[in-house]
Amino acid sequence: MIYIRLVSTTVAFALLTTPSCRNKEVSIEPLKHFASTFNPGKTGNCTGMPAVPDDVTYVLENREIDFEYKKYVVICMIKLYDCQLHNHHQGYEIRDRSFHFFGEEKNSLINAFCKFSKMCGGELVTTDIVLDWLEKNKNFKEEKDICGRLDSIQVRHEQLVEMWKLTESMNEVQTDSVQVK
Repeated sequence: MIYIRLVSTTVAFALLTTPSCRNKEVSIEPLKHFASTFNPGKTGNCTGMPAVPDDVTYVLENREIDFEYKKYVVICMIKLYDCQLHNHHQGYEIRDRSFHFFGEEKNSLINAFCKFSKMCGGELVTTDIVLDWLEKNKNFKEEKDICGRLDSIQVRHEQLVEMWKLTESMNEVQTDSVQVK
């Protein structure tokens, strides 16, 4: 009898957590508003995703995963990467330590991206993973908010390459001058 109870509980849990049980009727507005106002550099620290408000978490956990849902999650991810690239010249790990032990991210926005992208299984997953996802899902690149950020990121990448080239050439000059002495 206990065995049957465990099986039925497991089946009920599986049914409740599958994406097909998500509801398209859940309003996207809280997630849309969060994505449009999300400014990771506002606090001066954009190394990680800040806590997401409860109404946004509700949308992320209960709304059907459709184009709009993915678009607003990606907008947040790309804003975070753009901020990290601007302030720190690199992307940072997006998951917290709990992911490595339990396979579930505490931040519902990161968790949502990891679930629909299926790209967060590696040892190190940095924010630039959103660019890899966009390469595979090119139809999202046409969205105004995403396209604008991609342009900004491209400019930052080019600036970093020039900075690295300059640094490398300066190191070569220093090495040559040390050898001459």
